[in-house]
Amino acid sequence: MTLVEIANPADFAGVQDVLAREPCAFLIGSAVSIFPPTDIPAGAALARDIVEFLLAGQAWTDPEEEQIARKFAGTCAFESLLEHYPKLDHLKAHFAGVMSGKSPNPVHGAIIAAAARSGAPIVTTNYDDLIEQAGAASGAAFGVVIDEGDIGGVSSAVVPIFKIHGCVHRPASLVVRMSEEPIGATWKNAYLETLVCGRNLFVIGYSGQDFDICPALIRAGVKRLFWSVRDYAQDRPGFSQHLNALVQSGAPLTLVCGDLQLLLGLSPVRPAASGFSLSAFLQQDLTAGGAALWRAEFFAFIGIEPAVRRLLPQLAPDDAERLKAVCDFMRGYHRKAFESWSAPRLSAPERSLLKSIRLRNSGRLTEARWRLAVFAAGWRRVPLAVKRRAVRHLRYSLLLNRHAAGSPAWRRQVRRLLRSALAAGAWTEVSQLLAILQHAGVNAAALGFDWALLPPVAGSRHIGGAVSHIHEFARAAFRTDPDEAAFGPVIALAERFEFNGALMLLYDAALCSRRVIGLRRRAGLLLKLWRAYAASEVTAITKIVYSLKAFAIFLRLRRHIPV
Repeated sequence: MTLVEIANPADFAGVQDVLAREPCAFLIGSAVSIFPPTDIPAGAALARDIVEFLLAGQAWTDPEEEQIARKFAGTCAFESLLEHYPKLDHLKAHFAGVMSGKSPNPVHGAIIAAAARSGAPIVTTNYDDLIEQAGAASGAAFGVVIDEGDIGGVSSAVVPIFKIHGCVHRPASLVVRMSEEPIGATWKNAYLETLVCGRNLFVIGYSGQDFDICPALIRAGVKRLFWSVRDYAQDRPGFSQHLNALVQSGAPLTLVCGDLQLLLGLSPVRPAASGFSLSAFLQQDLTAGGAALWRAEFFAFIGIEPAVRRLLPQLAPDDAERLKAVCDFMRGYHRKAFESWSAPRLSAPERSLLKSIRLRNSGRLTEARWRLAVFAAGWRRVPLAVKRRAVRHLRYSLLLNRHAAGSPAWRRQVRRLLRSALAAGAWTEVSQLLAILQHAGVNAAALGFDWALLPPVAGSRHIGGAVSHIHEFARAAFRTDPDEAAFGPVIALAERFEFNGALMLLYDAALCSRRVIGLRRRAGLLLKLWRAYAASEVTAITKIVYSLKAFAIFLRLRRHIPV
Protein backbone atom coordinates (compact mmCIF):
# COMPACT_ATOMS: atom_id res chain seq x y z
CA MET A 1 0.00 0.00 0.00
CA THR A 2 1.18 3.51 -0.85
CA LEU A 3 0.03 6.75 0.80
CA VAL A 4 -0.13 10.00 -1.20
CA GLU A 5 -1.05 13.26 0.59
CA ILE A 6 -2.58 16.09 -1.46
CA ALA A 7 -3.15 19.62 -0.16
CA ASN A 8 -3.68 21.43 -3.49
CA PRO A 9 -4.45 20.38 -7.08
CA ALA A 10 -0.77 20.37 -8.10
CA ASP A 11 0.21 17.81 -5.46
CA PHE A 12 -1.22 14.91 -7.39
CA ALA A 13 -0.79 15.89 -11.00
CA GLY A 14 0.21 12.28 -11.53
CA VAL A 15 -3.46 11.35 -11.90
CA GLN A 16 -3.55 13.20 -15.18
CA ASP A 17 -0.38 11.40 -16.30
CA VAL A 18 -1.84 8.03 -15.37
CA LEU A 19 -5.06 8.83 -17.25
CA ALA A 20 -3.10 9.94 -20.30
CA ARG A 21 -0.60 7.06 -20.40
CA GLU A 22 -2.45 3.96 -19.14
CA PRO A 23 -5.94 2.45 -19.43
CA CYS A 24 -8.06 3.62 -16.48
CA ALA A 25 -11.58 3.40 -15.08
CA PHE A 26 -13.59 5.21 -12.41
CA LEU A 27 -15.66 3.87 -9.51
CA ILE A 28 -17.64 6.67 -7.91
CA GLY A 29 -19.83 6.67 -4.81
CA SER A 30 -22.31 8.92 -3.08
CA ALA A 31 -19.77 11.42 -1.69
CA VAL A 32 -19.27 13.00 -5.14
CA SER A 33 -22.84 14.37 -4.95
CA ILE A 34 -22.58 16.18 -1.61
CA PHE A 35 -21.17 19.40 -3.12
CA PRO A 36 -23.29 22.35 -4.35
CA PRO A 37 -25.42 22.75 -6.33
CA THR A 38 -26.25 19.01 -6.04
CA ASP A 39 -26.41 18.76 -2.23
CA ILE A 40 -27.44 15.09 -1.98
CA PRO A 41 -26.28 13.60 1.33
CA ALA A 42 -23.83 10.70 1.24
CA GLY A 43 -24.94 7.17 2.09
CA ALA A 44 -23.39 7.45 5.57
CA ALA A 45 -25.51 10.54 6.33
CA LEU A 46 -28.67 8.76 5.16
CA ALA A 47 -27.74 5.80 7.36
CA ARG A 48 -27.42 8.08 10.41
CA ASP A 49 -30.85 9.55 9.61
CA ILE A 50 -32.38 6.05 9.50
CA VAL A 51 -30.66 5.03 12.74
CA GLU A 52 -32.08 8.05 14.55
CA PHE A 53 -35.58 7.23 13.28
CA LEU A 54 -35.29 3.61 14.41
CA LEU A 55 -33.93 4.47 17.85
CA ALA A 56 -36.31 7.38 18.45
CA GLY A 57 -39.35 5.11 18.37
CA GLN A 58 -38.14 2.94 21.24
CA ALA A 59 -38.94 3.65 24.90
CA TRP A 60 -35.44 3.27 26.32
CA THR A 61 -35.44 2.69 30.06
CA ASP A 62 -31.79 1.67 30.30
CA PRO A 63 -29.14 4.13 29.00
CA GLU A 64 -26.56 1.35 28.63
CA GLU A 65 -28.90 -0.73 26.47
CA GLU A 66 -29.54 2.31 24.26
CA GLN A 67 -25.80 2.89 23.98
CA ILE A 68 -25.23 -0.72 22.87
CA ALA A 69 -28.07 -0.46 20.35
CA ARG A 70 -26.65 2.77 18.98
CA LYS A 71 -23.19 1.21 18.70
CA PHE A 72 -24.31 -1.76 16.63
CA ALA A 73 -26.84 0.22 14.60
CA GLY A 74 -24.11 2.72 13.79
CA THR A 75 -21.94 0.03 12.21
CA CYS A 76 -24.69 -1.10 9.82
CA ALA A 77 -24.47 -0.16 6.18
CA PHE A 78 -27.30 1.81 4.58
CA GLU A 79 -28.57 -1.37 2.88
CA SER A 80 -28.56 -3.34 6.15
CA LEU A 81 -30.76 -0.75 7.86
CA LEU A 82 -33.34 -1.01 5.07
CA GLU A 83 -33.27 -4.81 4.85
CA HIS A 84 -36.67 -5.15 6.56
CA TYR A 85 -38.33 -1.92 5.41
CA PRO A 86 -41.98 -2.89 4.81
CA LYS A 87 -42.80 -0.57 1.86
CA LEU A 88 -39.88 -1.01 -0.50
CA ASP A 89 -41.68 0.28 -3.61
CA HIS A 90 -42.62 3.50 -1.79
CA LEU A 91 -39.01 4.02 -0.72
CA LYS A 92 -37.61 3.51 -4.22
CA ALA A 93 -40.19 5.88 -5.67
CA HIS A 94 -39.24 8.47 -3.04
CA PHE A 95 -35.53 8.24 -3.92
CA ALA A 96 -36.41 8.56 -7.61
CA GLY A 97 -38.55 11.63 -7.00
CA VAL A 98 -36.09 13.46 -4.73
CA MET A 99 -32.98 12.83 -6.84
CA SER A 100 -34.49 13.43 -10.28
CA GLY A 101 -34.58 17.21 -9.99
CA LYS A 102 -30.94 17.75 -8.97
CA SER A 103 -28.19 19.52 -10.96
CA PRO A 104 -24.61 18.24 -11.42
CA ASN A 105 -21.70 19.84 -9.57
CA PRO A 106 -18.12 20.45 -10.82
CA VAL A 107 -16.99 17.03 -9.53
CA HIS A 108 -19.43 15.29 -11.90
CA GLY A 109 -18.18 17.47 -14.75
CA ALA A 110 -14.52 16.75 -14.00
CA ILE A 111 -15.10 12.99 -13.87
CA ILE A 112 -16.99 12.77 -17.17
CA ALA A 113 -14.46 15.11 -18.83
CA ALA A 114 -11.51 12.97 -17.70
CA ALA A 115 -13.31 9.81 -18.78
CA ALA A 116 -14.16 11.26 -22.19
CA ARG A 117 -10.54 12.31 -22.82
CA SER A 118 -9.10 8.90 -21.92
CA GLY A 119 -11.98 6.59 -22.84
CA ALA A 120 -12.22 5.44 -19.20
CA PRO A 121 -15.39 3.54 -18.21
CA ILE A 122 -17.38 4.81 -15.22
CA VAL A 123 -18.96 2.51 -12.64
CA THR A 124 -21.22 4.21 -10.09
CA THR A 125 -23.32 3.06 -7.16
CA ASN A 126 -25.29 6.32 -7.21
CA TYR A 127 -28.98 6.32 -8.05
CA ASP A 128 -28.94 9.85 -9.53
CA ASP A 129 -28.35 10.74 -13.20
CA LEU A 130 -25.93 13.60 -12.55
CA ILE A 131 -22.94 12.08 -14.37
CA GLU A 132 -25.17 11.69 -17.42
CA GLN A 133 -26.39 15.30 -17.11
CA ALA A 134 -22.80 16.54 -16.89
CA GLY A 135 -21.87 14.44 -19.93
CA ALA A 136 -24.77 15.80 -21.97
CA ALA A 137 -23.87 19.40 -21.01
CA SER A 138 -20.25 18.93 -22.10
CA GLY A 139 -21.09 17.09 -25.32
CA ALA A 140 -19.35 13.88 -24.24
CA ALA A 141 -20.41 10.67 -25.98
CA PHE A 142 -21.59 8.12 -23.42
CA GLY A 143 -23.88 5.13 -23.05
CA VAL A 144 -25.74 4.10 -19.89
CA VAL A 145 -26.08 0.50 -18.66
CA ILE A 146 -28.72 -0.13 -16.00
CA ASP A 147 -30.08 -3.55 -16.97
CA GLU A 148 -28.50 -6.43 -18.86
CA GLY A 149 -30.39 -5.54 -22.04
CA ASP A 150 -28.63 -2.14 -22.19
CA ILE A 151 -25.16 -3.62 -22.77
CA GLY A 152 -25.66 -4.29 -26.47
CA GLY A 153 -26.63 -0.65 -27.08
CA VAL A 154 -23.32 0.77 -25.80
CA SER A 155 -20.68 0.93 -28.53
CA SER A 156 -16.93 0.89 -27.99
CA ALA A 157 -16.72 4.48 -29.25
CA VAL A 158 -18.50 5.97 -26.23
CA VAL A 159 -17.86 6.14 -22.48
CA PRO A 160 -19.85 3.37 -20.74
CA ILE A 161 -21.57 4.50 -17.51
CA PHE A 162 -22.53 1.42 -15.51
CA LYS A 163 -25.23 2.15 -12.89
CA ILE A 164 -24.54 -0.98 -10.86
CA HIS A 165 -27.15 -0.19 -8.17
CA GLY A 166 -29.79 1.12 -10.54
CA CYS A 167 -31.02 4.53 -11.66
CA VAL A 168 -33.83 6.90 -10.68
CA HIS A 169 -35.27 6.63 -14.18
CA ARG A 170 -36.10 2.99 -13.42
CA PRO A 171 -37.07 2.91 -9.73
CA ALA A 172 -37.48 -0.89 -9.72
CA SER A 173 -33.76 -1.23 -10.54
CA LEU A 174 -32.60 0.54 -7.36
CA VAL A 175 -30.62 -1.66 -4.94
CA VAL A 176 -31.53 -0.56 -1.42
CA ARG A 177 -31.25 -3.82 0.56
CA MET A 178 -28.26 -5.98 1.41
CA SER A 179 -30.07 -9.03 0.02
CA GLU A 180 -30.29 -7.24 -3.35
CA GLU A 181 -26.47 -7.24 -3.57
CA PRO A 182 -25.72 -10.70 -4.96
CA ILE A 183 -22.26 -12.18 -5.50
CA GLY A 184 -21.51 -14.80 -8.08
CA ALA A 185 -21.70 -15.40 -11.80
CA THR A 186 -24.23 -12.62 -12.42
CA TRP A 187 -24.31 -10.39 -15.49
CA LYS A 188 -23.29 -7.42 -13.32
CA ASN A 189 -20.10 -9.13 -12.20
CA ALA A 190 -19.23 -10.22 -15.72
CA TYR A 191 -19.81 -6.73 -17.14
CA LEU A 192 -17.91 -5.07 -14.29
CA GLU A 193 -14.95 -7.32 -15.04
CA THR A 194 -14.93 -6.36 -18.71
CA LEU A 195 -14.88 -2.66 -17.75
CA VAL A 196 -12.05 -2.70 -15.18
CA CYS A 197 -9.83 -5.69 -16.08
CA GLY A 198 -6.22 -4.63 -16.60
CA ARG A 199 -6.97 -0.96 -15.84
CA ASN A 200 -5.98 1.46 -13.10
CA LEU A 201 -9.15 2.11 -11.09
CA PHE A 202 -9.77 5.48 -9.43
CA VAL A 203 -12.19 5.03 -6.50
CA ILE A 204 -13.73 8.39 -5.59
CA GLY A 205 -16.33 9.13 -2.92
CA TYR A 206 -16.95 5.45 -2.20
CA SER A 207 -16.76 3.63 1.16
CA GLY A 208 -16.37 0.04 -0.09
CA GLN A 209 -19.21 -1.43 2.00
CA ASP A 210 -20.89 -3.31 -0.85
CA PHE A 211 -20.44 -7.08 -0.99
CA ASP A 212 -21.19 -7.20 -4.71
CA ILE A 213 -18.40 -4.86 -5.83
CA CYS A 214 -15.11 -5.14 -3.91
CA PRO A 215 -14.65 -8.93 -4.25
CA ALA A 216 -15.50 -8.63 -7.94
CA LEU A 217 -12.86 -5.91 -8.39
CA ILE A 218 -10.12 -8.15 -7.04
CA ARG A 219 -11.20 -11.11 -9.16
CA ALA A 220 -11.44 -8.84 -12.21
CA GLY A 221 -7.67 -8.23 -12.22
CA VAL A 222 -7.50 -4.46 -11.65
CA LYS A 223 -3.96 -3.25 -12.40
CA ARG A 224 -3.84 -0.77 -9.50
CA LEU A 225 -6.37 0.87 -7.19
CA PHE A 226 -6.19 4.61 -6.45
CA TRP A 227 -8.60 5.03 -3.52
CA SER A 228 -9.55 8.51 -2.35
CA VAL A 229 -9.84 9.01 1.44
CA ARG A 230 -10.08 12.33 3.22
CA ASP A 231 -7.70 11.75 6.15
CA TYR A 232 -5.95 8.40 6.65
CA ALA A 233 -5.24 8.85 10.39
CA GLN A 234 -8.79 9.94 11.24
CA ASP A 235 -10.65 7.72 8.78
CA ARG A 236 -8.65 4.51 9.34
CA PRO A 237 -10.78 3.25 12.30
CA GLY A 238 -13.94 3.67 10.22
CA PHE A 239 -12.67 1.92 7.08
CA SER A 240 -15.07 -0.66 5.71
CA GLN A 241 -14.20 -4.33 6.07
CA HIS A 242 -13.35 -4.52 2.37
CA LEU A 243 -11.02 -1.52 2.37
CA ASN A 244 -9.30 -2.86 5.51
CA ALA A 245 -8.82 -6.20 3.78
CA LEU A 246 -7.24 -4.46 0.79
CA VAL A 247 -4.92 -2.43 3.03
CA GLN A 248 -3.75 -5.56 4.86
CA SER A 249 -3.54 -7.84 1.82
CA GLY A 250 -0.66 -6.18 0.04
CA ALA A 251 -2.81 -5.57 -3.05
CA PRO A 252 -1.60 -2.87 -5.48
CA LEU A 253 -3.31 0.01 -3.67
CA THR A 254 -2.59 3.73 -3.42
CA LEU A 255 -4.56 5.69 -0.82
CA VAL A 256 -4.89 9.28 -2.00
CA CYS A 257 -5.42 11.35 1.16
CA GLY A 258 -7.11 14.72 0.90
CA ASP A 259 -10.21 16.38 -0.49
CA LEU A 260 -11.51 14.38 -3.45
CA GLN A 261 -11.96 17.65 -5.36
CA LEU A 262 -8.18 18.13 -5.31
CA LEU A 263 -7.72 14.69 -6.88
CA LEU A 264 -9.68 15.95 -9.89
CA GLY A 265 -7.81 19.28 -10.12
CA LEU A 266 -10.64 21.35 -8.62
CA SER A 267 -10.49 24.02 -5.95
CA PRO A 268 -12.21 22.71 -2.80
CA VAL A 269 -15.74 23.87 -2.03
CA ARG A 270 -17.42 23.07 1.29
CA PRO A 271 -20.58 20.91 1.07
CA ALA A 272 -23.73 22.86 1.80
CA ALA A 273 -26.41 21.73 4.24
CA SER A 274 -28.81 19.41 2.45
CA GLY A 275 -32.57 19.78 2.70
CA PHE A 276 -32.95 16.06 2.08
CA SER A 277 -34.70 14.50 5.11
CA LEU A 278 -35.29 10.78 4.94
CA SER A 279 -36.73 10.61 8.47
CA ALA A 280 -39.59 12.96 7.48
CA PHE A 281 -40.53 10.62 4.63
CA LEU A 282 -40.34 7.57 6.89
CA GLN A 283 -42.73 9.14 9.41
CA GLN A 284 -45.25 9.91 6.67
CA ASP A 285 -44.90 6.60 4.82
CA LEU A 286 -45.27 4.19 7.74
CA THR A 287 -48.22 3.54 10.00
CA ALA A 288 -47.56 3.09 13.70
CA GLY A 289 -47.81 -0.70 13.27
CA GLY A 290 -45.53 -0.71 10.23
CA ALA A 291 -42.89 1.38 12.01
CA ALA A 292 -43.07 -0.90 15.08
CA LEU A 293 -42.63 -3.99 12.91
CA TRP A 294 -39.62 -2.49 11.11
CA ARG A 295 -38.03 -1.51 14.42
CA ALA A 296 -38.65 -4.95 15.90
CA GLU A 297 -37.17 -6.67 12.82
CA PHE A 298 -34.16 -4.37 12.95
CA PHE A 299 -33.49 -4.82 16.67
CA ALA A 300 -33.76 -8.58 16.18
CA PHE A 301 -31.31 -8.21 13.27
CA ILE A 302 -28.69 -6.51 15.47
CA GLY A 303 -29.41 -8.65 18.53
CA ILE A 304 -30.99 -6.16 20.95
CA GLU A 305 -33.43 -8.73 22.29
CA PRO A 306 -35.05 -6.68 25.14
CA ALA A 307 -35.99 -3.96 22.64
CA VAL A 308 -37.73 -6.54 20.44
CA ARG A 309 -39.76 -7.89 23.36
CA ARG A 310 -40.94 -4.38 24.30
CA LEU A 311 -42.30 -3.91 20.78
CA LEU A 312 -44.20 -7.23 20.63
CA PRO A 313 -47.51 -5.83 22.04
CA GLN A 314 -47.63 -3.34 19.13
CA LEU A 315 -47.41 -6.06 16.46
CA ALA A 316 -49.94 -8.27 14.71
CA PRO A 317 -50.29 -11.70 16.43
CA ASP A 318 -48.40 -13.66 13.73
CA ASP A 319 -45.52 -11.15 13.65
CA ALA A 320 -45.35 -11.06 17.44
CA GLU A 321 -45.25 -14.85 17.66
CA ARG A 322 -42.53 -15.09 15.02
CA LEU A 323 -40.32 -12.42 16.60
CA LYS A 324 -40.82 -13.92 20.05
CA ALA A 325 -39.43 -17.17 18.61
CA VAL A 326 -36.50 -15.17 17.20
CA CYS A 327 -35.82 -13.78 20.68
CA ASP A 328 -35.88 -17.29 22.16
CA PHE A 329 -33.46 -18.43 19.46
CA MET A 330 -31.07 -15.54 20.23
CA ARG A 331 -31.04 -16.60 23.89
CA GLY A 332 -30.04 -20.11 22.88
CA TYR A 333 -33.45 -21.77 23.31
CA HIS A 334 -33.48 -23.23 19.81
CA ARG A 335 -35.90 -26.07 20.51
CA LYS A 336 -38.40 -23.76 22.18
CA ALA A 337 -38.20 -21.31 19.28
CA PHE A 338 -38.59 -24.05 16.69
CA GLU A 339 -41.53 -25.73 18.40
CA SER A 340 -43.40 -22.47 18.98
CA TRP A 341 -43.07 -21.10 15.45
CA SER A 342 -41.80 -23.46 12.76
CA ALA A 343 -43.08 -26.88 13.86
CA PRO A 344 -46.85 -26.17 13.67
CA ARG A 345 -46.45 -25.00 10.06
CA LEU A 346 -44.57 -28.04 8.73
CA SER A 347 -45.27 -31.68 7.97
CA ALA A 348 -43.69 -34.34 10.23
CA PRO A 349 -40.83 -35.20 7.77
CA GLU A 350 -39.99 -31.53 7.30
CA ARG A 351 -39.98 -31.00 11.06
CA SER A 352 -37.52 -33.88 11.47
CA LEU A 353 -35.24 -32.53 8.76
CA LEU A 354 -35.32 -28.94 9.96
CA LYS A 355 -34.71 -30.02 13.54
CA SER A 356 -31.47 -31.58 12.35
CA ILE A 357 -30.50 -28.26 10.78
CA ARG A 358 -31.39 -26.33 13.95
CA LEU A 359 -29.30 -28.73 16.01
CA ARG A 360 -26.41 -28.39 13.58
CA ASN A 361 -26.55 -24.59 13.67
CA SER A 362 -26.42 -24.67 17.48
CA GLY A 363 -23.31 -26.85 17.36
CA ARG A 364 -24.98 -30.11 18.46
CA LEU A 365 -23.78 -32.13 15.49
CA THR A 366 -24.20 -35.63 16.99
CA GLU A 367 -27.88 -35.03 17.75
CA ALA A 368 -28.30 -33.46 14.31
CA ARG A 369 -26.93 -36.60 12.64
CA TRP A 370 -29.36 -38.81 14.59
CA ARG A 371 -32.28 -36.58 13.55
CA LEU A 372 -31.13 -36.72 9.94
CA ALA A 373 -30.94 -40.53 10.13
CA VAL A 374 -34.57 -40.63 11.33
CA PHE A 375 -35.60 -38.49 8.38
CA ALA A 376 -33.63 -40.61 5.91
CA ALA A 377 -35.26 -43.81 7.25
CA GLY A 378 -38.68 -42.50 6.31
CA TRP A 379 -37.65 -40.92 2.98
CA ARG A 380 -39.64 -43.39 0.85
CA ARG A 381 -42.85 -42.53 2.68
CA VAL A 382 -42.39 -38.79 2.22
CA PRO A 383 -44.77 -37.23 -0.37
CA LEU A 384 -43.17 -35.88 -3.55
CA ALA A 385 -44.22 -32.30 -2.75
CA VAL A 386 -42.44 -32.47 0.60
CA LYS A 387 -39.35 -33.96 -1.06
CA ARG A 388 -39.20 -31.02 -3.45
CA ARG A 389 -39.50 -28.49 -0.63
CA ALA A 390 -36.92 -30.36 1.42
CA VAL A 391 -34.24 -30.73 -1.28
CA ARG A 392 -32.28 -27.58 -0.34
CA HIS A 393 -32.43 -28.36 3.38
CA LEU A 394 -31.35 -31.91 2.64
CA ARG A 395 -28.33 -30.68 0.67
CA TYR A 396 -27.25 -28.73 3.74
CA SER A 397 -27.89 -31.68 6.02
CA LEU A 398 -25.75 -34.01 3.93
CA LEU A 399 -22.79 -31.86 4.95
CA LEU A 400 -23.20 -33.31 8.45
CA ASN A 401 -21.74 -36.60 7.24
CA ARG A 402 -18.44 -36.58 9.10
CA HIS A 403 -17.07 -39.53 7.10
CA ALA A 404 -17.45 -37.61 3.82
CA ALA A 405 -16.07 -34.32 5.15
CA GLY A 406 -13.24 -33.10 2.97
CA SER A 407 -13.89 -35.60 0.17
CA PRO A 408 -14.09 -34.31 -3.44
CA ALA A 409 -17.87 -34.88 -3.55
CA TRP A 410 -18.32 -33.11 -0.20
CA ARG A 411 -16.22 -30.15 -1.40
CA ARG A 412 -18.23 -29.90 -4.62
CA GLN A 413 -21.44 -29.80 -2.61
CA VAL A 414 -20.13 -27.03 -0.34
CA ARG A 415 -18.86 -25.04 -3.33
CA ARG A 416 -22.24 -25.36 -5.08
CA LEU A 417 -24.14 -24.23 -1.99
CA LEU A 418 -21.76 -21.32 -1.40
CA ARG A 419 -22.13 -20.07 -4.96
CA SER A 420 -25.90 -20.30 -4.64
CA ALA A 421 -25.93 -18.44 -1.32
CA LEU A 422 -23.54 -15.74 -2.56
CA ALA A 423 -25.53 -15.22 -5.75
CA ALA A 424 -28.67 -14.72 -3.67
CA GLY A 425 -27.02 -12.39 -1.15
CA ALA A 426 -27.92 -14.89 1.61
CA TRP A 427 -25.26 -13.89 4.14
CA THR A 428 -26.66 -16.05 6.96
CA GLU A 429 -26.29 -19.16 4.80
CA VAL A 430 -22.76 -18.09 3.88
CA SER A 431 -21.88 -17.80 7.58
CA GLN A 432 -23.36 -21.24 8.34
CA LEU A 433 -21.45 -22.87 5.51
CA LEU A 434 -18.20 -21.25 6.59
CA ALA A 435 -18.81 -22.55 10.12
CA ILE A 436 -19.28 -26.08 8.72
CA LEU A 437 -16.00 -25.77 6.81
CA GLN A 438 -14.21 -24.53 9.92
CA HIS A 439 -15.59 -27.40 12.00
CA ALA A 440 -14.50 -29.91 9.34
CA GLY A 441 -11.00 -28.41 9.26
CA VAL A 442 -11.27 -27.52 5.57
CA ASN A 443 -9.49 -24.42 4.31
CA ALA A 444 -12.20 -22.29 2.70
CA ALA A 445 -9.69 -20.54 0.43
CA ALA A 446 -9.04 -23.89 -1.25
CA LEU A 447 -12.55 -23.74 -2.71
CA GLY A 448 -11.61 -20.76 -4.87
CA PHE A 449 -13.26 -17.86 -3.02
CA ASP A 450 -11.56 -14.70 -1.73
CA TRP A 451 -12.74 -15.00 1.87
CA ALA A 452 -10.92 -11.89 3.04
CA LEU A 453 -13.53 -9.81 1.24
CA LEU A 454 -16.61 -11.74 2.39
CA PRO A 455 -18.44 -11.76 5.74
CA PRO A 456 -16.50 -13.48 8.55
CA VAL A 457 -17.76 -16.81 9.87
CA ALA A 458 -20.40 -15.30 12.15
CA GLY A 459 -21.22 -12.03 10.46
CA SER A 460 -19.72 -8.76 9.35
CA ARG A 461 -19.01 -5.45 10.96
CA HIS A 462 -21.16 -3.43 8.60
CA ILE A 463 -23.99 -5.94 8.60
CA GLY A 464 -24.18 -5.36 12.35
CA GLY A 465 -25.32 -7.64 15.15
CA ALA A 466 -24.42 -8.23 18.77
CA VAL A 467 -24.77 -12.01 18.46
CA SER A 468 -22.55 -12.08 15.36
CA HIS A 469 -19.97 -9.93 17.12
CA ILE A 470 -19.86 -12.29 20.12
CA HIS A 471 -19.62 -15.47 18.05
CA GLU A 472 -16.96 -13.97 15.80
CA PHE A 473 -14.85 -12.96 18.80
CA ALA A 474 -15.25 -16.37 20.49
CA ARG A 475 -14.29 -18.37 17.41
CA ALA A 476 -11.26 -16.15 16.80
CA ALA A 477 -10.27 -16.52 20.47
CA PHE A 478 -9.52 -20.24 20.03
CA ARG A 479 -6.80 -19.25 17.54
CA THR A 480 -5.45 -16.01 19.03
CA ASP A 481 -5.54 -16.57 22.85
CA PRO A 482 -6.73 -13.07 23.90
CA ASP A 483 -6.10 -11.95 27.46
CA GLU A 484 -8.66 -11.46 30.22
CA ALA A 485 -9.12 -7.76 29.44
CA ALA A 486 -10.20 -8.58 25.89
CA PHE A 487 -12.75 -11.17 27.06
CA GLY A 488 -14.32 -8.88 29.68
CA PRO A 489 -16.48 -6.53 27.52
CA VAL A 490 -17.66 -9.34 25.22
CA ILE A 491 -18.67 -11.61 28.13
CA ALA A 492 -20.44 -8.66 29.79
CA LEU A 493 -22.41 -8.02 26.58
CA ALA A 494 -23.49 -11.66 26.24
CA GLU A 495 -24.41 -11.88 29.94
CA ARG A 496 -26.42 -8.68 29.74
CA PHE A 497 -28.69 -10.03 26.99
CA GLU A 498 -28.57 -13.64 28.28
CA PHE A 499 -27.30 -15.10 25.00
CA ASN A 500 -26.88 -18.56 26.52
CA GLY A 501 -25.50 -20.31 23.43
CA ALA A 502 -22.95 -17.56 22.85
CA LEU A 503 -22.01 -17.59 26.56
CA MET A 504 -21.14 -21.30 26.44
CA LEU A 505 -18.81 -20.61 23.52
CA LEU A 506 -17.26 -17.58 25.25
CA TYR A 507 -16.66 -19.31 28.60
CA ASP A 508 -15.16 -22.26 26.72
CA ALA A 509 -12.82 -19.95 24.79
CA ALA A 510 -11.79 -18.08 27.94
CA LEU A 511 -10.99 -21.33 29.77
CA CYS A 512 -8.93 -22.49 26.81
CA SER A 513 -6.94 -19.26 26.65
CA ARG A 514 -3.41 -19.62 28.02
CA ARG A 515 -3.51 -15.94 29.02
CA VAL A 516 -6.42 -16.24 31.47
CA ILE A 517 -4.32 -17.68 34.27
CA GLY A 518 -5.83 -16.59 37.63
CA LEU A 519 -7.12 -19.67 39.49
CA ARG A 520 -10.06 -17.79 41.00
CA ARG A 521 -10.98 -16.29 37.63
CA ARG A 522 -10.76 -19.67 35.88
CA ALA A 523 -12.85 -21.35 38.61
CA GLY A 524 -15.48 -18.63 38.19
CA LEU A 525 -15.56 -19.22 34.44
CA LEU A 526 -15.94 -22.96 35.00
CA LEU A 527 -18.92 -22.42 37.31
CA LYS A 528 -20.54 -20.04 34.81
CA LEU A 529 -19.99 -22.58 32.03
CA TRP A 530 -21.64 -25.30 34.10
CA ARG A 531 -24.61 -23.00 34.78
CA ALA A 532 -24.91 -22.26 31.06
CA TYR A 533 -24.92 -26.00 30.32
CA ALA A 534 -27.60 -26.52 32.97
CA ALA A 535 -29.80 -23.85 31.32
CA SER A 536 -29.27 -25.23 27.81
CA GLU A 537 -31.62 -27.56 25.94
CA VAL A 538 -29.17 -30.44 25.49
CA THR A 539 -29.94 -33.81 27.07
CA ALA A 540 -28.85 -34.65 30.62
CA ILE A 541 -26.18 -37.06 29.36
CA THR A 542 -24.78 -34.40 27.01
CA LYS A 543 -24.69 -31.89 29.87
CA ILE A 544 -22.68 -34.34 31.99
CA VAL A 545 -20.23 -35.07 29.13
CA TYR A 546 -19.72 -31.37 28.37
CA SER A 547 -19.26 -30.57 32.06
CA LEU A 548 -16.55 -33.22 32.39
CA LYS A 549 -14.79 -31.90 29.29
CA ALA A 550 -14.97 -28.39 30.72
CA PHE A 551 -13.36 -29.61 33.93
CA ALA A 552 -10.59 -31.24 31.87
CA ILE A 553 -9.96 -27.89 30.19
CA PHE A 554 -9.90 -26.20 33.59
CA LEU A 555 -7.15 -28.63 34.62
CA ARG A 556 -5.30 -27.92 31.32
CA LEU A 557 -5.78 -31.55 30.28
CA ARG A 558 -7.79 -30.67 27.18
CA ARG A 559 -7.64 -27.77 24.75
CA HIS A 560 -11.18 -27.29 23.40
CA ILE A 561 -14.69 -28.69 23.80
CA PRO A 562 -15.52 -29.95 20.26
CA VAL A 563 -19.25 -29.08 20.23
